[in-house]
Amino acid sequence: MTHLSLHDNKLTSVCTEVLADILRINKSITRLNISWNKIDNDDVKAMADALLDNHTMTYINMRNNEITDIGGQAMIHALESNDTLLHLDTINGNKLSLSILKKFRSIRRNLNIT
Repeated sequence: MTHLSLHDNKLTSVCTEVLADILRINKSITRLNISWNKIDNDDVKAMADALLDNHTMTYINMRNNEITDIGGQAMIHALESNDTLLHLDTINGNKLSLSILKKFRSIRRNLNIT
């Protein structure tokens, strides 16, 4: 399996912790859709920590969750070490400021932010 879609599954914090643990050791999943799940900043921090160890993920859709600049900053920290993630879909339906979006761009020019 290379694509995992958990779109609109009402993921809880426990679910995102388990998912983060899976992503740490994942060697096959390259695309992840966790949109429309009410994922918050703590959940994003767990995912971002997992991306420090994950070198297969190329695409993540986090659209329409409850992510603010705090979660955005956690993802920025992960992207400073992870160079395999090429597409991060976070803008629509989250509460990220323009300054955080600019930080995403300043870290990696080849990162596609939508």
